[in-house]
Amino acid sequence: MTAVLSLALAAGVEGGTSLRFFGNGTNDIDRVKIPIDDPATTLPGPPADVGATDFTIEFWLKGAAADNTAGAVSCGANVNWIYGNIVLDRDRYNQDRKFGVSLAAGRVVFGVSGDGTGDLTICGLTSVLDERWHHVAVQRRRSDGYLWLFVDGVLEAQGDGPDGDISYPDDGVPGNYCGGPCTGSDPFLVLGAEKHDAGPSYPSFSGYLDELRLSTTLRYAPGFTRPAQPFIPDAATAALYHCDEGSGTTLSDSSGAAGGPSHGQLRVGGSPAGPVWSSDEPPFGGYLTLTLTPIASGLPRITSITSDGPGRLFVTLQSGQVRIVDNGTLLPTPFLDLSGLVSCCGERGLLALAFDPDYATNGAFYVHYTDSSGNSVVARYTVSANPNLANPTSGVTLLTVSQPYANHNGGPLAFGPDGYLYVALGDGGSGGDPDNRAQDLGQLLGKLLRLDVSGPPPYAVPASNPFVGVPGAREEIWALGLRNPWKVGFDRRSGDLFIGDVGQGMWEEIDFQPAGSSGGENYGWRLKEGNHCYNPASNCDPGGLTNPILEYPHTDGNCSVTGGSRYRGALSPRLDGVYLFGDYCSGRIWGASQRGDGSWRMLELLDTPMNIATFGEDAEGELYVASYSASNGSIYRLDAVPVPGCTATDVTSFTAPSSATYGVPYQLQWSASGPATTFELQESTSPTFSPASTTVVTGTSCTVIHTGSTPQTYYTRLRPLDTCGATTYPGPWTPTQATALAANPACQLEIANQVYTAATTVTSCGTLALGPSVQVQAAGVVFRAAYQVALRNGFSVQPGASATLGLDISLADP
Repeated sequence: MTAVLSLALAAGVEGGTSLRFFGNGTNDIDRVKIPIDDPATTLPGPPADVGATDFTIEFWLKGAAADNTAGAVSCGANVNWIYGNIVLDRDRYNQDRKFGVSLAAGRVVFGVSGDGTGDLTICGLTSVLDERWHHVAVQRRRSDGYLWLFVDGVLEAQGDGPDGDISYPDDGVPGNYCGGPCTGSDPFLVLGAEKHDAGPSYPSFSGYLDELRLSTTLRYAPGFTRPAQPFIPDAATAALYHCDEGSGTTLSDSSGAAGGPSHGQLRVGGSPAGPVWSSDEPPFGGYLTLTLTPIASGLPRITSITSDGPGRLFVTLQSGQVRIVDNGTLLPTPFLDLSGLVSCCGERGLLALAFDPDYATNGAFYVHYTDSSGNSVVARYTVSANPNLANPTSGVTLLTVSQPYANHNGGPLAFGPDGYLYVALGDGGSGGDPDNRAQDLGQLLGKLLRLDVSGPPPYAVPASNPFVGVPGAREEIWALGLRNPWKVGFDRRSGDLFIGDVGQGMWEEIDFQPAGSSGGENYGWRLKEGNHCYNPASNCDPGGLTNPILEYPHTDGNCSVTGGSRYRGALSPRLDGVYLFGDYCSGRIWGASQRGDGSWRMLELLDTPMNIATFGEDAEGELYVASYSASNGSIYRLDAVPVPGCTATDVTSFTAPSSATYGVPYQLQWSASGPATTFELQESTSPTFSPASTTVVTGTSCTVIHTGSTPQTYYTRLRPLDTCGATTYPGPWTPTQATALAANPACQLEIANQVYTAATTVTSCGTLALGPSVQVQAAGVVFRAAYQVALRNGFSVQPGASATLGLDISLADP
C-alpha cells in the first residue's frame, strides 16, 4: 500500500520572509532596483536582462484592493500597462524595447513594446487583490512576440505581440526623456514602483512579493498546477530571488547563472518605510503531497537505519539484532546478534551502528548498546567473508560509560567527514539532570564525543579536540550541554552536523554545528531547555551558549524529537538541502531549510500515525523513516507523488556510442516527449543495475568519462524526473544502452560542455584539459592528472562553488 498525506504549514511555526511594499514609490524609494546594463560599455547586460530570447517571469503576489486603486485600462496595441499599480517595471521612458507587469482594477496586466515592431498590453480576468497569495507568470516568445499571462496556473490572457529583441540595448544610453530624474533609473529592472518617478499617473504597488524567477524559456502551458515549493535553479534560470534574506538592503540572486549574480538593492523610504522584510510567505504547504513507500515490516523495536552500499539497509533492533534489507527483501538471518550482551528495553538496548569509512577494505563497523549492567558500550566488529554475516567473535570494546539511571542513554553513532567517530551520550538520566552532568567537563555524559578509531584499540583522542590539555576535562569531548540526543546526522555534501535533543517537559530542539567548526559548542542543558531557561529559571545564560536552530513545544501530541538527516538524494530533487526530522509521539515529520540570513524555518510535511523511531539514509542519499513497535515495526522510504493529471513521459530517443575509449569523454544525448527538463541517468557494469551510479541531469545531454585499462561493458539507462506542480517524480526507464570501452594508454582526457552539480573527483593518468563550457556549480569538485591540468576558455567556477586542480590549487570563488 501507499500512504498519501498532505503537506501543511505547522501551526505556530515561524516561516521565511517576503518583501512588503507600501505604495510609496516616489523619489527613488520603496522599490528594489536590479541593474541590467552598464551604459558605459556595449557588452551584454547581466542574466536578469531577459528579452533577447524566449522568457518567463513569475512570482508570488499578495495585496489588498484598498491599497491598490488603479482603475481598469484598455488593453490592446498600446502601453497602458504602465497606468496600473506597478509590480515589475523594465520600461525605457519614451523609447522602445521594454515591458512590465502591473495591477489594473485588481487584474494582472502585462505589456511589451518591440524594437519598432509595435506594442501590446494583455489583461487578466480575475482580481488578485483579495489579500491572499497568488502565483503570477507571464511569458513571451521571441520569434513572433506571442504573450501569455497565467494566474494560479490558469491562462487568463494571450495575444500575438511585437516580435524581436526587447532586452535592454547593450549600447543604450539613458537620456533625460521624462523631464525628471530618470537618467540614472533606465538601466534597471525595478520591483514595486514605476522606476522613472514620472508622476501620480503611474502608481506603485502596495503588497507582498516573493519567489521571483526569470527564465530564458517558456515554462508553462495552460492548466498547470501552481508551484508548491520555493524554486530551485536549473539551466534556464536567469535570475532567482527567494526574498529570504530577512534583513539588510540586498536582494540576492541565487540562480548561479553564468555572468551573474544579478543582485538587487532595496531603496527604503516613505511612511511607512518600505520595502521591508515580512514573515508573510506564500502557502507552499497545502499543495505538495508525499508518500510513505513501504520497504520492510515485521521488525520489532527498530532503533536505527544505515547502509553499506547501494540497495542495502542495515537495521538495528533494540533487543540486539542487526538485520539486512537487501533491495527490498528482509534477509532471514541476522547480520549480527548481540542479544546475549544487550540490556533491553525502555531507553536501553542496541541503539546504533556505523560503518567505518574504509569498510569496503577493512570490514570494520561500530555498535553502541547498553550492556547487561546498564552501561553504555561502544564496540568494534568486523564482517565475515560473507557480506551478509558479521563475525560475532570479532568484538572489541572501545568505550564503556557507567549510567547512573536507566534513561537518557542517548545512543547515536556517526562518522564525520573528518573520518572520526562521533558518539552522542545522554545526561545519565533521572529528570532535570540532578547532578548537572551535561555541564561537567569531567564527565562524558551529556556530551558529543569525537574519537579517532583508526589506530589500535581502544581509541585515540584527536589532537584538535577542543578540550585537549584542559585541566580536569575529558579530552574525548567535542561538544557539551546535551540532555538526551536521539539521532545525529552529517550532511553528506556540506559536512554540517544536526542533533535532535529530546527535551525535559516543554520544548524539543534541533542543535546545529556548521562544517569547519573547531568544536566546544555548549548547547545549554540543564541551564536551558531549547531557548528557555530551565535551571536556573531566569538569568540562565552565562554567555557562550549555542542556541538551537529550531524548537517546538509539547502541544498537539508532541513529546519527543527524533532527529533526522538533510536530504541529498536523487529521486526528489525539490527536497535537496531540506533537513527532515520528526516527533516520536505525534508522528509528525517536519522539513527545515535555512534562510538567506542564516536563520531556519520549519514546515510540517507529514502527519503520520506512527511512533517515529528513527530516520535513516541509504548509500544514494534517499531517506527512510521507521515506526516503533514491540512486534511489527516498519520502514518506509520518503517519496514525492505526482499531482493528479500530471504524468511522467517516456524518453523518445537515447543515444550512446557503441564503443568508446578509456579517458576520452563521449556524449550521451536524448529527447523526451513531455515537459521533463530533469533526468536520472544510471550506469552500471551489471545489466541488472545492481549496483549503479546515479546522476541527476538538467538538460538533454551528459558527458561521460571512464578510466581504466581492461575493456568493460557499461550499461546505461535513463528516465525523466517530471516537475508538475513543483513535485518531482520519476517516469519509466528507457531501454538499456551498452558501451564497450577499450584502453587509452595516452591518458589524454578532454572535457567540454559539462556541468558539475555535486562534489566529485575526475582523474587522468596523463593530461586533463577543461573547457570549453565546463562549469563547476558545487563545492568539492577535484580535477587531478599525472602530468598536467589545463584550463581553457569557457571553464568557470560559480559563486559558492569550489574546484581543486592537481596539486590542490584552489579555485574557490570569493
